[in-house]
Amino acid sequence: MQENAIIILLVSFCVWFITQTLKFIMVAIFERKIIFRTYFVEGGMPSTHSAIAVSFAVGMGMMYGFTSPFFAMGAIFSVAIIYDAVKVRGSISQNTKTIRNYIVDIIENEYIKKNEKLLMLEKDIKQISEDNYETSLKQIKKMKKQMEDLKKLEVVLGHTIFEAFVGSVIGGVVAFLYFYFTLK
Repeated sequence: MQENAIIILLVSFCVWFITQTLKFIMVAIFERKIIFRTYFVEGGMPSTHSAIAVSFAVGMGMMYGFTSPFFAMGAIFSVAIIYDAVKVRGSISQNTKTIRNYIVDIIENEYIKKNEKLLMLEKDIKQISEDNYETSLKQIKKMKKQMEDLKKLEVVLGHTIFEAFVGSVIGGVVAFLYFYFTLK
């Protein structure tokens, strides 16, 4: 039984690696740059959440039978994960995009103000006393950090139904193929 758990975990890790690699390749193609953090970002095509959940259910079905309580548990788990990825996180994603669009003008105005103040501080830093130098330098660093934070307001992505479907197919196929060829 313990061996079976390890096998399920390894297959799930392989599914994670395959789906995240597909995301990495797609980002590299569409954005024309290599972004390694893609391996640790949620959302996008295909849905890794769906892939892992379905691979778990299929693995349980292949190992214990598709009429076993283990498969039923995996299937229910998959439905819950896919629903969460599409509906709940999708709604949060839409709300975040709406809020971001709403405050984009505010952010741009704040960014412009901070940039002007930063330029003035950097110009004036040469003319101030040594006592105020450290304080001004700290202000400049703080302001640069705030400006970076304003640029980074990201949208946490959910999945479309299609992304969840593709992830589910990948997870199901990988698990099926692994167990089909190893359980013989």
